[in-house]
Amino acid sequence: MATTIQLGEKTLRLLKRLKVELKLRSYEAVIKHLVSEKEQIPDSLFGANPDLKPYNRETDRMKFHDEE
Repeated sequence: MATTIQLGEKTLRLLKRLKVELKLRSYEAVIKHLVSEKEQIPDSLFGANPDLKPYNRETDRMKFHDEE
């Protein structure tokens, strides 16, 4: 769903410049890039939880069957 936002001329110029510098296709991509950079959100959240142990097919499968 698309939406419209109102920007000042200076902000629009900055977005245009960043779009070219970052070689992105849209202003949405520029905004997503900036937000991700600020929040330090990885491109993929897979494996982002450092508290999780790596999946072990044999032991994890056995734990599941032992619970029955």
